Amino acid sequence: MTARVLLGGAHVEDDDIVALRPLEELRAAHGLERRGVLEVVADDLLHLEETGAGKGQGFSANVPFAPGTDDEIFTWAFDEVVPPLIGAFAPDILVTQLGADTHHTDPLANLSLTTRGFAHAVRAFRALGRPWIALGGGGYDVANVPRAWTLAWAFMNDAEPPAGVPEAYRAACRALDLRADPLLDEPHRTTGRAKETAWAFARDQVARGRQLIFPHHGLAAGAGGPPEAGG
Repeated sequence: MTARVLLGGAHVEDDDIVALRPLEELRAAHGLERRGVLEVVADDLLHLEETGAGKGQGFSANVPFAPGTDDEIFTWAFDEVVPPLIGAFAPDILVTQLGADTHHTDPLANLSLTTRGFAHAVRAFRALGRPWIALGGGGYDVANVPRAWTLAWAFMNDAEPPAGVPEAYRAACRALDLRADPLLDEPHRTTGRAKETAWAFARDQVARGRQLIFPHHGLAAGAGGPPEAGG
């Protein structure tokens, strides 16, 4: 048995974790007819209901996120859904697509993660102790991709990433006109109304997703409460 987990926010059709992208971009990428914001959000929510069919019912889990979702919200939702499901399913092989387009500087997705949120997920995969095939994924701010994949490689090999990056890497970034950021970003948090909205959306999606999926795997559907959702 194989457990497939995708981290990424730039594809509406088949990512397990979906970012809500700008309307014009959605229309261009997927040929959507013109429609209001609420209808597009409802379209994305349909993926929450796509839980498999027939003997596969309950074996497809989707966790949509609202624009502005940051590390705090993402890591809470991830921990509420992904490790319990993988633990119950007990796959022979874990296959992950480690996309970096959830980053707050990515020009396509509207999520607000940093490499710290990405690292949290990769550490969790490593902690499962399963045979693991890790695949690369999207990332449209190119400077984020090598950092994310370097972090993944480090954690897969039980190595702690260094605080800085080598001078050779800095030189290569300068030659390509790219930022040479540290592997682990400084914290970046969404605030104000956007944070409240993202928290409310995440709580709803996690609760509904667990109700739809968890009983198929002998798991209690009730979710633990998130931290206080302040700005």
